[in-house]
Amino acid sequence: MRTQGSDLTGRSRRDARERAGRRAGPGAPVPGPVGPADRLVTCTIRDSPTVRSRAEADGHVRVRAGRRYYFCCSDCAALFDADPLAYVLTA
Repeated sequence: MRTQGSDLTGRSRRDARERAGRRAGPGAPVPGPVGPADRLVTCTIRDSPTVRSRAEADGHVRVRAGRRYYFCCSDCAALFDADPLAYVLTA
């Protein structure tokens, strides 16, 4: 079933996936721009590189048992929120 706004062009869908961090792995684009004060961290869910300051600004950080967990997108943060123990115990 199609909903309003779901008819995206191929390029728009690809861009949306890239912004959501779905192209993790070798050759995946690094979120930028990265300045000297920025540090790359790894998304707890997808293992994709994420700019620490951007994750913090976007609210894609969770703290459990004194440890900070960073996420590349709100989808990953929601997965963590649904079952944090699954990720805390494996991290």
